Amino acid sequence: MSVPITTAEGGLRARLGEPGTEVKYVLGFTTATGKVLALHRTASETRLWFVPPAPPKIDGVKR
Repeated sequence: MSVPITTAEGGLRARLGEPGTEVKYVLGFTTATGKVLALHRTASETRLWFVPPAPPKIDGVKR
């Protein structure tokens, strides 16, 4: 199931607060453990990037 980008952005803002980084079309959100999730705002599908080695756990989101 794909999540619309605006929905993903709203969910990340609700869970993680305002993005710490906003560059053109990418938003960066920092988790409580200091990992950064990046959301590509203009892609045709929702894409999240995370810092290796593993993605942070977010309730309701699976890889």
